[in-house]
Amino acid sequence: MATVRGPGACQPKAVQIFTAKDGITMTKRPSYLTIDQQGVIWFGTDNGLLSFDGFNFKTVPIPNSDIRSLPYSVVAYNYQDRTGTYWSVFYKDGLYNYDPVSKTFTPFVVPPDVAGKLRLDSVDTRFPFEDSKDNLWIQICGYGLLRINEKTKATRVYRIIDPKQTDFYISGSWMNTFYEHADGTLYIGTNDGMVVLNPETGTYTIHKETNDNPLPECRCILTKLEKGNGDNIFCSTWGNGIKVFNTVTKTFTTHLIETGGKPCESNVIIDLFRLTDTTLFVLKRDAWEKSGFCIYNTRTSVYTPIKGVEPKFTWREYNEVVKDGDFLWVPNLSQLYRFYIPALREYKTLAQATIPDTVERKLRMMISGFWINGIEQKTADTALHLTADQKNFRIQFGCTGATMQDSIRFAYKLDGVDKNWNRDYQPSLQYNALPPGNYTLHIKVDEAPYRFTQKELKIPVTIEAYWWQTLWFRVLVCMGLTALVYVLYRQRIRQISRQALVKTQYERRLAEVEMKALRAQMNPHFIFNCLNSINRYIVKSDHKTASGYLTKFSKLIRLILDNSSTDIISLQTEIDTLELYIQMEAMRFHNSFDYSIETAEGINTMTTHIPSMLVQPYIENAIWHGLLHKTEGKAMMRVRFINAEKKSIRIEIEDNGIGRVKAKELRSRETLKTKSYGMQISSDRIKLINDLYNMDARVSITDLYDEQGNACGTKVVIELPLIKS
Repeated sequence: MATVRGPGACQPKAVQIFTAKDGITMTKRPSYLTIDQQGVIWFGTDNGLLSFDGFNFKTVPIPNSDIRSLPYSVVAYNYQDRTGTYWSVFYKDGLYNYDPVSKTFTPFVVPPDVAGKLRLDSVDTRFPFEDSKDNLWIQICGYGLLRINEKTKATRVYRIIDPKQTDFYISGSWMNTFYEHADGTLYIGTNDGMVVLNPETGTYTIHKETNDNPLPECRCILTKLEKGNGDNIFCSTWGNGIKVFNTVTKTFTTHLIETGGKPCESNVIIDLFRLTDTTLFVLKRDAWEKSGFCIYNTRTSVYTPIKGVEPKFTWREYNEVVKDGDFLWVPNLSQLYRFYIPALREYKTLAQATIPDTVERKLRMMISGFWINGIEQKTADTALHLTADQKNFRIQFGCTGATMQDSIRFAYKLDGVDKNWNRDYQPSLQYNALPPGNYTLHIKVDEAPYRFTQKELKIPVTIEAYWWQTLWFRVLVCMGLTALVYVLYRQRIRQISRQALVKTQYERRLAEVEMKALRAQMNPHFIFNCLNSINRYIVKSDHKTASGYLTKFSKLIRLILDNSSTDIISLQTEIDTLELYIQMEAMRFHNSFDYSIETAEGINTMTTHIPSMLVQPYIENAIWHGLLHKTEGKAMMRVRFINAEKKSIRIEIEDNGIGRVKAKELRSRETLKTKSYGMQISSDRIKLINDLYNMDARVSITDLYDEQGNACGTKVVIELPLIKS
C-alpha cells in the first residue's frame, strides 16, 4: 500500500478500506475476526490464518492440507483469552492451541469422558465466547456447548437439543451468538430462537417467535446479540430484520428494515453494533446482490444506507463486527474495513469524513515481533532478558488505534546507549553488539496527524555478561588479590614482629640492667649518708644515740637487701622502709621536724605495688634542703598515699621548709652535687619505668607561698599507674 509519510500527510479518513494490494489474500469468505491483547487482528481465510498489526499483514500456514478444499475459510477463528492462550479452530478438523513464536498448532485434548460426548474433529465448531468467570464457551454444531476454564483447562459439556426440530441446519443445536446477563445467565442466539442457559445447573429453555409473526415463512435465525435498553437485547436475524428480546417476559418484537421483495432475502441482517440508545450500525444483505452498511434508528424505524464506502461486488458475505477502542473492524472477502465510531454517529457525511484534529485518539504501543541474532522469539512487551551471546536484537512494534494510513512517526531510545531520541516512520528498531548491562527501551508515538494520548512503552532490557565479566567473578578476583596481599602483609608483619620482639626483649633486658645499676648507685648513696650520721654521733661520743641509730640502720639495710632482687615491692613494704628512714633522719637532726605518713581509705597496701625506693630521694630532699634550714616555727613534713583513680595512685610529699629558691642560695657546692645526684637517679628511674612497663608515671614539684607571697614550703606529687604484682 502506498503510505503517505511526513508532516504533509493527509488527515486520516473516518473509513479505511484494506484490500489485496495491502496484503489481504482472501478469495473465499473470511471467518470471524478477533483482536488479541497486543491489538493484533486475527481472522481466518481459505489460505490460512491472517494477522494484521496495524502496519503489516502476515499469513500463518495451516497444519492440515486435507481441509483446504472446503468451499469456505478453513480457519474459523484464532482467539486469545485473558490468560494469553491462543485458541484456534479449523472446520472439520477440531480445536487447537496456537504458539505465535513457533507458529505451530497443538491439538487440544479433552478428557475421555468429555470426548465420548462430542467429536471436535468431525463437527463444525463456531466462534468462542469468554464469560466474566474466565470460561471459554465453544458451540459445537449438533452436540451443544463445550466450556473450558482458561486457567485449569477443566472442561464441561452442555447438551442443548430441541426435540421438536428435525432439520439439523435450522434447529436449536445450531448456535450463532452469545450474550451474558449481569446475573450470569447466558443468552444464546440459535437458528430457531433464543436459548436461555443457567451455567451452574445446566438447565435451559428455548424461546421462539409466536404465531403472530408477520413473516411466518422465515424462522427466527438469530445471528448477533447486542445489549439494548433496560431488559432488552437487540438481535440481528437472517431474514426477519432486527428483533428485540425482553429478558423478563422472554418475548420478541420485530423491526423490519425493508418489506420489499422476499422477506427472507431483503431483511438479512448479518451483524449489528449499538452506537447510541436509539441507533444501530448494521451490516445488511439483500437478495445476495444488494448489501452494505447502514444506520438504523430504532425509535423512528428509519434505515439510512451509508453510501460511497464499499466497492461493488455481485456477491458478498460479512462476518461479525469487532470493536477496538474508537474503531470498528469488519472483514469481507478480500477487504477489511475500519470505521471511526464517532464518525458513524454523523453517518450522512461518513464517506467524506476525516478524523477531526480536535478529537484525541487513544494510542497504546505494543510489540508485534522480536528477533534475537536473527531468530524470531516470543513476543514480549514486559522485559527482555538476553544471554551474553545474544547481543543483537530487532523489535517490530506498532500501536493500537492506528494503521499504516495514519502517517505516524515513532520515537525510540535505549537508556545507556542513545543520548537522543531516534525518530522514524518505520515501526521497527535494531541494536547490535550491545555490552552487558541493564537498559530501558522507550518507544512512543512522536508525531501523528491528529491529537492523541498515549502510554509510552518501557521495556527493561538485561544483557548478561560472560562469566569473566560478571560482578561475582570480579569480586572473587578482588577477594583473591586481597587475600594474597593480606597473607604477604601478615608474613611481613610477623617478620617485623619477630624483629621487634627481639629488639624489645633486648631493650627490656637493657632497661632492667640499667634499673639495677641505678638501684646499685642509690643504695651506696643512701648508705653513705647513714654512715656519715652514725660517724657524727660517735665523734660526739653520743654512744646511746649512735647505738639506736645503728639498730634502725640495720633494719633498714635488711629491708633494702630483701627488696634488691625485684623492681616492684608492695606499698606496705615501701611505707615501712620510708618510716625507718624518716625516723633515722629525725634522730640524726635531733627531732628538729615532725612528720606524718597517711594512707587513704580504700588502698590495700599489701596488694598495691610501686617501684622500690622511688619516694625516698624526694623525702630526703625535703628534709635536707627544706626543713633543716627552717628557723621560724616547727618544721613539718607530710607524706600521703591517695587513690586518685581506680588505676593509679597519687603520692604527695609536702613540707613547710624554706622553699627551693632560698635553699639554692644556702646550699654549698658539695651539697648541691649530692642533691642533684640523688634527684637525677630518681628522674632516670621514672623514665625507665615508663619505657619498661609502658606506663605514664609523672612527677611535679610545686613551690608553696603564704598570703604575703613568702616561700612556705614545697610540694612534690608523684602519679603512678598501678602495677600488677
